[in-house]
Amino acid sequence: MQTNVIKKKDGQTLILSRVLIGGALLSASAIAGFVLFFQIRQAGDAESSTAAFYAADTGMESAIYCYYRQNFSTENIDAFCDTSGDTQKLIGGAGSCINPSDCKNLGHFDVKLSCFTDPANKTSVISCMPAANELVSPVKGIYIISDGSTTRAQRVLDYTIITASGN
Repeated sequence: MQTNVIKKKDGQTLILSRVLIGGALLSASAIAGFVLFFQIRQAGDAESSTAAFYAADTGMESAIYCYYRQNFSTENIDAFCDTSGDTQKLIGGAGSCINPSDCKNLGHFDVKLSCFTDPANKTSVISCMPAANELVSPVKGIYIISDGSTTRAQRVLDYTIITASGN
């Protein structure tokens, strides 16, 4: 006599494996989306970072120009060359930034210029303007720090120039 015994088969393993694989795929997708979000954000920050760098570089050039063009006998270069300003981009085919609507602000810079007597120790700061009784300037070099910033990035450049008297 033959009996048909149907064995009860449990599907718990199949359900459990599907839930685990689904959870792993969901987690991997969430992590990939999170990483992609930060990559896109960082790509946008590259533009801000570049604008901040060029703003700091503009400040550096401004300070060097200021230092070498000043008349030391009549102008207080220590205060005059510490400056700030904005870098701008022409838009719409304009020829200059006379009209503010023709330009877009890209970044801002702040510059601090100081003179020193010992090239090995830039903290020995002196006045860049020689005293009236000095025939030879004791300045051995100049130190410039320029801070460029945008709304999302900041870059700082420092520059040291050893003058001819500093060897």
